[in-house]
Amino acid sequence: MSTSLFVRRAVAAVAGTAVVAGGLMAVAPAPAAHAVPAAPNAEASAAAAWLSDAIGGDGLIPGGGVGGFFYGANLDFGISLAATGQAPSAALTKITDGIDATVADYVGDINAAANAGKVAHAAYFYAVTGGNASDAGDDHLDLAAALAAQVDDTTGQLGSTNTVYNQVWAVFALKAIDSNEAAKARDFLVAQRGPAATDGWGYDAGVWTNDVDATSWALQALAPWQSDTTVKAAIDAGATYLRSTQKPSGGIDAGFLGVNANSTGLAAYAFGLTGRTTEASAAASWVAAHQSVALAGCGVPGPNAGAIAYDDLAFAGGVTADEVDQAGPATAQALEGLAYLPAAQPSLPKFADAGTTNSLPLQGARTGQQVCVTGLGAPQQLTAPASATYAAPAGTADHPVTLTFLGGSTTTTLKALDATRLKVKVATKLKANKKATIKVKGLAAGESVSVKIGKKTATGTANANGVAKVRIKVKKKGKAKVKVVGQFPDRKGKATTRVV
Repeated sequence: MSTSLFVRRAVAAVAGTAVVAGGLMAVAPAPAAHAVPAAPNAEASAAAAWLSDAIGGDGLIPGGGVGGFFYGANLDFGISLAATGQAPSAALTKITDGIDATVADYVGDINAAANAGKVAHAAYFYAVTGGNASDAGDDHLDLAAALAAQVDDTTGQLGSTNTVYNQVWAVFALKAIDSNEAAKARDFLVAQRGPAATDGWGYDAGVWTNDVDATSWALQALAPWQSDTTVKAAIDAGATYLRSTQKPSGGIDAGFLGVNANSTGLAAYAFGLTGRTTEASAAASWVAAHQSVALAGCGVPGPNAGAIAYDDLAFAGGVTADEVDQAGPATAQALEGLAYLPAAQPSLPKFADAGTTNSLPLQGARTGQQVCVTGLGAPQQLTAPASATYAAPAGTADHPVTLTFLGGSTTTTLKALDATRLKVKVATKLKANKKATIKVKGLAAGESVSVKIGKKTATGTANANGVAKVRIKVKKKGKAKVKVVGQFPDRKGKATTRVV
């Protein structure tokens, strides 16, 4: 078991919660998936930019020091940068320089079975970031050869410790360096899955139990082989289990670790790579909803805009200087999952009721998206689903409103509509069971209107001239009242007709 993951689980088990003293959580780095093109988006760019700026003079991210528990997060960050292309090449250069200087200390004796997982992890880093796994780091380590030697030629097992975490890295790395042992390692990983048709993978295959992180890693590592029926069956079973842990919020419940950015980011990428884009989008949206953002007009939330908080509690308190060591590994791991964020274009309704306090729901925003609304009095920073509050002054008038979000902004016109008497034009006689046209004047362009005759109701929308023509069919013969209501109840009109 990797030291970092062991500590993450041990701390959570002892504390009984995801938070330990000082507000910091022992967050384990976990493997990123093989490098594939990812859809660029502002949230991923902001996360990568924050991490890039946070890299220390030693070339390592916060919390990822050589002697610390979370050194592997540095490798994950470099792998994520290679996969997503979300930051300047200078960031990858800095992290690579940091790894070059320290990787020998990280892996230790590359021929020791106990270090096989670290060797595979580092070999994969060099394979996907443009380095050489056969001549790695300042000490010129032959990680590729050491990895091959640690894989059993018959079973495909990596090292002497039967853990999914180590085996995943073997599959990643062997595939990346085009080793003929990759398929054997893959088959051993498939065999480590639980026995039931809806089981995923456990962390320790010898003491098996479903684990969300291990399952996500396995799905990512196996994704390139989905055309193989045996692999596909294992992926489907693992995804079924992983889906069962997803909350309505999109977050992944990691048991005693709770819903957190590490597990949810891992699952987002695993879902996406295996074609489950609905689940991937929901998980990515949860991650983005826990990102510290700086939105023009709503102030700056401190120096850590772009960082991803570990969980709800960490996000509620803001990513402070004391929490940077926690946010570093969490952001590094969640970065790739952000590739599956659904597209969104936030907007507000076109109309407000003049002289009243309006609740204007955000439209077109994804769940968890953060939006700054200005122009409606004091700036309002909202997280969708949410509504902006606006005390519209009396009188029909146009009010410019700006919505700002990561990656863009839009300025629209909110029209406040005052009470008015609408003009209703209807024929003196309407034929029963035939559609008739009711003309309504005095509306605002784009205003919705409803027309009711007896028990029949129909709706329409005003044209650029403020006129709506609504088609409606009535059955009951005799004198009939025509009632018309515009966008708001105080914008109405009426007329009478006869149905014959």
